[in-house]
Amino acid sequence: MEKRYIPFGYRVENGKKVINKEEASVVRRIYEMRIKGEGVSAIGKQLYDERQLFFSDTKDKSIKKVSAILYKKIYAGDKNYPAIVDAEIFSCIDRMKDKPIRRQCANGEGTVEYTEKMSFEYKESDEISDIEMSVSEMIRNRKAESKEVLEMILKLASKKYSCIIQKEED
Repeated sequence: MEKRYIPFGYRVENGKKVINKEEASVVRRIYEMRIKGEGVSAIGKQLYDERQLFFSDTKDKSIKKVSAILYKKIYAGDKNYPAIVDAEIFSCIDRMKDKPIRRQCANGEGTVEYTEKMSFEYKESDEISDIEMSVSEMIRNRKAESKEVLEMILKLASKKYSCIIQKEED
């Protein structure tokens, strides 16, 4: 894709920055989706999957472009650009930047909070290394049925999963 010198949502007409109506509708949609609780990644992936103009390079680039659009003040009328979104909406989105987003769990039981910049760490328990050794021994010595090995592997995965904890934010 060729490099743009004017931000998405705008064009130059008679030497002035003006709103590109087609692109501006996509910009407004991005803000609406974010206000409704969609994460930046989800928005970027959706636009990529839809093969929206400007968002069809790669999923990663699409996500970065969505983030840039959401957090550039020009979209609220800064630096001689006409406003595509209301300043209050922009301010609300900007405040949401590091706030948790609540999502329904895949199994339908409860919700999960996460932020776009959430970090985790893995703190392994002593029990995990014991289970790993048991699984390795079962496989190496072929002393167990495949169902038994599978059950041990699932137990190991469950224990490892329970060792993942969210880091405290600074």
